[in-house]
Amino acid sequence: EYRLSKNEIYDELDPVISRCGTFAAFTSLRAGARQIITIPLDETELQYQITTTDKPDEQPALAGDDEWVYWTGRTGNTSFIFRAPGRGGKIERVTESVVWEEHPSVSADGRWLVYAATIDDNTDIYLLDLKTRERTRLTDHEAWDGNPTISADGKKIVFTSDRDDNYEIYMINSDGTGLTRLTENEATDDFACIT
Repeated sequence: EYRLSKNEIYDELDPVISRCGTFAAFTSLRAGARQIITIPLDETELQYQITTTDKPDEQPALAGDDEWVYWTGRTGNTSFIFRAPGRGGKIERVTESVVWEEHPSVSADGRWLVYAATIDDNTDIYLLDLKTRERTRLTDHEAWDGNPTISADGKKIVFTSDRDDNYEIYMINSDGTGLTRLTENEATDDFACIT
C-alpha cells in the first residue's frame, strides 16, 4: 500500500487504474474546478494535469494502458465525453450528443466506449466503436439507466437502473441482447464493476 497523491488539495474523487495496472487517473479540485490528473504507477511522484478548464471535468476512465484517458466534461448546460493522451496532449471531444453524456468506461483494447446519455429527458446506455465512431443505443427504457462499466473484452456491460422503482444492477451484452437483472433488494445498488 502506498500513497499516490501528496497534495494539500482534495484529490479523492473518481480514482481508476488502467486494466494492466500501470497507470492511474483521478479527479482533483485544483484552481477551483474539478480537473483530471493521471499518474504512472512506477513514477508516483510524476503527475500529469490533463485538464485546466473552469468547468468540471470528472469521472476518468482508462483502457489497458496510458494511451488515452477519457472523462466527462461540461460545456455550459451540456456534458460530453472527452479524451486526451494519458501523459497530456491535445484534448478532443469524443461524443456528439446534444444534451448530457457521462460516466465513460473503456474496454481493455481501447476499441469500445460505453457511457450514459440523456436525450429527450431519457437516460440510456450507449456503446461507441472508437475506431468507426458508430454509436449504438443499448437500452431504451423510460427509466433511468446509468453508471455503466464495460468488461475488459468489450462483450458485457453492467449498469444501474431504477426501472423497478429501486436502483438495481443489470447486465447486457454489447450487442444489446441478454438484458439480465443481477440484484434484487430494497437497498440502493449502484456503480458496479466487471472484469
